[in-house]
Amino acid sequence: MNATAGARRAALLLHAMQPADRQWVLAALPAAQVGALRDMLAELEVLGIPPDDALLRPLAEAPGATPAERLARLSGNEWQSLARCLQDEGAEFTCRLLAGQAWREVLLAHCDEGFRSRLASAMHAAPSALLHRAMCEAALHALARRSPVGAGRGRRWRLPWRQTP
Repeated sequence: MNATAGARRAALLLHAMQPADRQWVLAALPAAQVGALRDMLAELEVLGIPPDDALLRPLAEAPGATPAERLARLSGNEWQSLARCLQDEGAEFTCRLLAGQAWREVLLAHCDEGFRSRLASAMHAAPSALLHRAMCEAALHALARRSPVGAGRGRRWRLPWRQTP
């Protein structure tokens, strides 16, 4: 079998994964790659080479891209698919998603004219008012839950959408 170093490394990484994770990754790959990887995985089993968890540690510790960064890396048909998904979500959600994104124009180019018009209307309708209302309601809710007993000076109450480390 003539396998590249990258394919061999991929097989070793897959070999180190839990079976369910391995199957999930293989299901996401093109059939041509899956066949070669399955052959290499079978060879590792036949040779009795144990899985090496140390291979997975750097992957788990590596910082991942933010969702916005991952969206910025879309290409070709993926932009068209995302445009269709967002048209199902509606203009207000899409306006919030696109706010301040460098890839905004790329995505808009893949939306149909009617949806672009709805987006323009939603942007002019100041959708941030709805967000402001929800934030105010959440703050009032948090304030109502705040216990007056033991709420000493300098103590802070936590807003529901804020996560504490």
